[in-house]
Amino acid sequence: MSDQDPEYLKSAYADEEPVPFDARDHSGRRAMWLLLGLVSVLVIAAVTAFNLYRSGVRDRGSAPLIRAENTPYKVEIETTDETPEQDSAVYQAMKGRGIDEEVITVPLPEQPLELPGTATGTVDSETADTKETATDSRPAAPSRQQDTQPAPGPRAAADSDYVVQVASLRSEADAEALWTTLESKFRSGLPAGSHSNIKRVDLGRKGVYFRLRVAGLKDKAAADSLCGKFKAQQQACFVTRK
Repeated sequence: MSDQDPEYLKSAYADEEPVPFDARDHSGRRAMWLLLGLVSVLVIAAVTAFNLYRSGVRDRGSAPLIRAENTPYKVEIETTDETPEQDSAVYQAMKGRGIDEEVITVPLPEQPLELPGTATGTVDSETADTKETATDSRPAAPSRQQDTQPAPGPRAAADSDYVVQVASLRSEADAEALWTTLESKFRSGLPAGSHSNIKRVDLGRKGVYFRLRVAGLKDKAAADSLCGKFKAQQQACFVTRK
């Protein structure tokens, strides 16, 4: 113990001298730590917001995801026993029935026409006047020749301007075939001298039709009578002019 250096012992157990410090230096460090903490919070908030935003945004290179609506895609409509407008042209076309393929004509509404006896009476009166004038101006001998020759008046009256139309078909051959059938079916009902009259009609976009008509009738009364016989046998027809 006596061999130790007294200076060493003095320095080892001597009181330490106070070290001076600056209080402002301590407060500056505290402010720096607060600032670092605030920056860290802001960075964490920014990263969190960015991740949340990316979860709702699709990448351009990825395929889109389409979700169906959470609603029924089929709704049963209320149906009734009868569908309206069943006879319309649209439903006929849907059922495969052609609208303008082969048309069997039906009677048209009555149109105001001249009375049957009006035109005939006028022609007869004019013919009678002509006959009387010719007879008065000729001598007695030629009048015998007039008695022996057939008068042209009845022949013209037997083929009037009235016809009975029975059908409108797409080809002339079909019209001729139908006339053969009618001629065989109504052999006893057709007036003497009657014959078929096929008229070609171009209806533009609808096409060309051939109207089968019965001609060679005496007057409108004869045409009405023949059409009545046709209708009695379920054959549609109507009276018209050539």
